[in-house]
Amino acid sequence: MTDSPVKKTKSDRTREAILEAARLLFAQKGYDGTTVRDIAATAAIDPAMVIRYFGGKDALFARAADLDLRLPDLSTLPRNAVGEALVRHFLTVWEGGEDTTALPIALRSAASNDLAAARLQEIFATQVAPAIARLAGPDTPAVAGLVAT
Repeated sequence: MTDSPVKKTKSDRTREAILEAARLLFAQKGYDGTTVRDIAATAAIDPAMVIRYFGGKDALFARAADLDLRLPDLSTLPRNAVGEALVRHFLTVWEGGEDTTALPIALRSAASNDLAAARLQEIFATQVAPAIARLAGPDTPAVAGLVAT
């Protein structure tokens, strides 16, 4: 028995169009430079639909900036190669090599918006710090801080 592809409903397509438009605009203009009306215009829908599907700009931003950094296994690298590997990985993610715009969204928005700054801190606390902790031992806070900069 073969699995048949699941057809997307109109609602699913609308939600995806909103999210795609939001990711594009948040990445280009940051959180503060993007309005719900901008997102709706880019998605070719009424602004009320953005609110209906996502509840508001904050919730939509949180969804658009949802990021899994997919960090490489750093424990397999020589200690002196870890920094370079992390920088290369972040640049790959930034340039879209990992099919994501969430990192540019978070970084561009964090400088001017508290919600975005908190989201970026959460990403580093939940993804980068644990990866560093496995390598750094007691110096984890200092090393993680250096990596974050």
